[in-house]
Amino acid sequence: MNSSTTIKTLPLLTFFFLVTLFSPANAQEITEDQTLEYINSKLADGCQVQTKKLFNVTFSKNGDVFREDRIALEDLDPESMSYNEEEGKLIVRCYDRSGKCIDRSIYKQDLRRGYSRIAFPLKGGVEEAEGIQKALLHLINLEMDDDYSSSEWFE
Repeated sequence: MNSSTTIKTLPLLTFFFLVTLFSPANAQEITEDQTLEYINSKLADGCQVQTKKLFNVTFSKNGDVFREDRIALEDLDPESMSYNEEEGKLIVRCYDRSGKCIDRSIYKQDLRRGYSRIAFPLKGGVEEAEGIQKALLHLINLEMDDDYSSSEWFE
């Protein structure tokens, strides 16, 4: 192979290398832990989410948990997600069929009730709400569909 042939094939080889490197097949799937870490980074101080058997949202002040909401992700209606700009919160409702799907404990009042919506206080505005909506939808899909995966980031 002479130097003229090498120079002509180099751009072609570079192109195939870059296409292979950045193709969706090589993109890393976003895990549940990565999704939770993303959501928690966008929530206001004192609010944190985690999953065990249920999706748990804790609210705390000065390090003391005063409220905990427990939700089965499949009961949340992704179509109902909306951002309330006045409150700075992302609102998610239960499916109508699920009724009051949110089991809320308020510890200082020793109170436990069912609710049909949850409000996530956010650090930022609409842009962060859009990212959290995508992340919550990703979590719901991971929970509901064993074959689901995505490598598309939330922002």
